[in-house]
Amino acid sequence: MESFRPWRGGYLAKADSTERKFFAGLASDVAFMLGRPLDRMLQDAQRGPDESDPLAAYEAEFAGIDGEDGQASDEFGHPMDEAFHRLLPDMSEDPEQARTLREMTQDSLASVKSEQLLVFYRSVTASTDHVWVGNEDMPAWISAVNSIRLVCSARLEITDGESAEDVYRRAQALTGLSDGGEGREIDNTEDLLAVLYSMLTWWQESLLAAVRNKQLRG
Repeated sequence: MESFRPWRGGYLAKADSTERKFFAGLASDVAFMLGRPLDRMLQDAQRGPDESDPLAAYEAEFAGIDGEDGQASDEFGHPMDEAFHRLLPDMSEDPEQARTLREMTQDSLASVKSEQLLVFYRSVTASTDHVWVGNEDMPAWISAVNSIRLVCSARLEITDGESAEDVYRRAQALTGLSDGGEGREIDNTEDLLAVLYSMLTWWQESLLAAVRNKQLRG
């Protein structure tokens, strides 16, 4: 895995097929939490509404509302756990006002976040180890990684800087970066998540550094 560097029209990095597969899986999981599976979004984007059918646009608009069997699905198809609340936090400390604001904004915010995740997903599922982020896609890519990291941090019970540092140290020990060795075998989901969280954090920071370098160059 290589850091991002400025390139004409965007930013270029590198990640092998295993790394990209894990990152794509995380993006898919977060989008599913938001009620917008990426595979369905890709299919809709490729197909597009049938302009010859005046009802097609409405069917596409409501595709995310009905369940697979045509019945109304649960609002997002999952419990409102800590990870989901970090993704879409309450907008007010008043419970009643928070509920009202959530009803008004949750769907549109979830849609925006899912579109951002799709940008990230496409960048890591291309048939090459080179990962390209165009200038126009950079803000969405950064936001998508923020969403993924929020979910990972909830799963890893990161609540402050100290617990975040614990996760980074754990990842370094697992990968051998802490002592220059070969590291330890990753044999459980939490260890894997700690490594992926640390890798994504480093990758995101490298893109932000590349953006700053490009701005300094004018």
